Amino acid sequence: MNAIEFRAHPEYKKCMDKIISYRKGFVFTVDYTQMSTAKANALKIVMADAVKAGYLDLLSIGLALDGTETDETFKRL
Repeated sequence: MNAIEFRAHPEYKKCMDKIISYRKGFVFTVDYTQMSTAKANALKIVMADAVKAGYLDLLSIGLALDGTETDETFKRL
């Protein structure tokens, strides 16, 4: 499934609705190392779209020594 197909999937809307329901100012971290690669990639799409839509602000990105992204911290706007 590519990004365009994923955005049409019901799970995408469910994730975006959950993000919108967070209270303003809520800060949370998504640890991508604790999930499968497919789930992490899907969540990265959702989070990037939520930042673009103005629901979230990206506060920090965690990196491993080899340069791979390990986690991201967001704040609900």
